[in-house]
Amino acid sequence: MQISLSRVSAKDLHASLKMLAKRERGLTLEIVQHLAELTRRRLYAELGYSSPYDYAVRALGYSPASASRRAKAAKVVAQFPEIYQCLHEGKISLRV
Repeated sequence: MQISLSRVSAKDLHASLKMLAKRERGLTLEIVQHLAELTRRRLYAELGYSSPYDYAVRALGYSPASASRRAKAAKVVAQFPEIYQCLHEGKISLRV
């Protein structure tokens, strides 16, 4: 359902966008954590997918580029848990 934002003030629209971006980053981090655990357990294979990337594209509906970034981040976070904190703090991002 699309909402109309045409009557929202510039100040409120800006504040809302900042809040939504923060929530989006938080959700992305949760997804990366979940993908890391899915990878650790090799659940993607049990579910019939060839890789975490394949799972992210076909099961979760991510574009190939988005799936690749998330699958790679999940692998790195699993190997180096301190990376998660850097992602959380915004010191690094999923962008290549």
